[in-house]
Amino acid sequence: MRPTLLSIHDVPFLGDLYFHSYTVMMAIAFVVCTLLAVRENYKLEHPFPITPIAGIWIALAGRVGAHAWWILQYRDTYEPLWGRKIHLYESFYIWHPGLVFYGGLVGGLGAAMLYMIVNRVPLLPVGDICMPYLPLGIAITRVGCFLNGCCWGRVTDVPWAIAFPRGSHVYKAHLEEHLIDSLATASLPVHPTPLYSIAGLLIVFFVMRHAYKRPHPVGSILLLFPLLYGAMRFATEALRGDSPRPYMAMTLSQVVSLALIALAALAYLYLYLYRWRVREKDPSTEDEEESTA
Repeated sequence: MRPTLLSIHDVPFLGDLYFHSYTVMMAIAFVVCTLLAVRENYKLEHPFPITPIAGIWIALAGRVGAHAWWILQYRDTYEPLWGRKIHLYESFYIWHPGLVFYGGLVGGLGAAMLYMIVNRVPLLPVGDICMPYLPLGIAITRVGCFLNGCCWGRVTDVPWAIAFPRGSHVYKAHLEEHLIDSLATASLPVHPTPLYSIAGLLIVFFVMRHAYKRPHPVGSILLLFPLLYGAMRFATEALRGDSPRPYMAMTLSQVVSLALIALAALAYLYLYLYRWRVREKDPSTEDEEESTA
C-alpha cells in the first residue's frame, strides 16, 4: 500500500508537492490510452478527424462525473466523517477525493459524444477504434486503487487475501464495524478486489483487440465493452466490502452492470435486425453505412 507515490519537498514558490498513486495512475491511463487510440485511428487509409485534445475533455468530464456519482452513492456514509453536508455541486471540485467509475463513464462518454458531434465524427466506427483501450485504461487506474487501499474486498481466508496496515481505509472500516480493536496492527484479510478487476479488465482488453483485428460489423466492438465489462464488474462487485447493498442485496454498481448488459444486448439485436442483416444481403451498402454512421 502506497497512497502517495512520490513527494517533493521545499519546491520554490510551491512548497511540498505530493503525487497520489490513484491520481498518477489515472493520468497515465488517460495519456497512454488516448495516444494509442489516436495512433490506431491514423493507421486507417482515411483517418477520422480526432486528436489527443479529445482525451483532455474526456478526462475532465469523466472526473466530474465520477465524483458526482460518488457523492450521490456515498454522501450519507461520509457526511458524518467529514462533519458537514456534502453537496452535489462539489463534483466540480476535481481535486477532492471520492470517485466511482460508472459516473466517470457517463461523464467521459458525454464529452466524447459532444466532441464527435462538434467535429462531425461518426460514432460507431470511431467507437470501435477507441473502446478497446477503455478497459486497458481502467486496469491502469485500478493499480492506483490497490496502492491507495480503496475498493477493498470482503473479509476472507483465501490464501491470497491481503491485510492492510493501520490507518488504511480498510483498517478504519473494520474498526468502525468492531471487527478489530484499536490495538490491531492491520485489518482483517480481505479479497484483493482491485487485483481481480485488473486481471478481468486485461482479459476484456485483449478480447476486444482481437475482435477488432478480425472482420466485424460497424459498432460491434463498441458494444462489446458494456457486455464484457458489465459481466466482469458484476462478478467482482459481489466480493467488494466497501459498498452498501440496498438493491435486493446488490450494490448500485451491480444494478448498473445488469442494465449495461441488457442495453448492449438490445443494441446488438437492433443493429443486427436493421443494419447488419442489410449488409449481409447487399455488401455494397457497407461503404455507405460507414460514411453515414
